[in-house]
Amino acid sequence: MGIPFSSLQKRIKKGSTLAPHLGRFTVFSREEEAQLANLDKKMANIFYGCTANQIRRVAFEYAEKLNVKHNFNQASKMAGRDWLHEKRRKKN
Repeated sequence: MGIPFSSLQKRIKKGSTLAPHLGRFTVFSREEEAQLANLDKKMANIFYGCTANQIRRVAFEYAEKLNVKHNFNQASKMAGRDWLHEKRRKKN
C-alpha cells in the first residue's frame, strides 16, 4: 500500500477521536425533539391526546417550518411510521 509502518503505528496509538455515525441521520436535533415531546405532553396534560397520525403530521409541519432536510412523505404530508416508532422507543 505504500504507507510507512511508523505512520500506521502512530495512528493506532493516537486512536480515533470521532465516534462513528451509525444508522440513519436524525431529522431533528435533541432540542427540537424535546420541543416536540413537550408539545405532546402538554396536549396529554389537558386531556387532548393526539393520535399517531396527528403526531406524524405535526412532525412534518415542524420540519417544513424549520427547513430541515427530511425524508418524510410529501404526498401525505406526514412523518413516517418508522420515525414515530423510533420517537416512542427513545421516550421509554
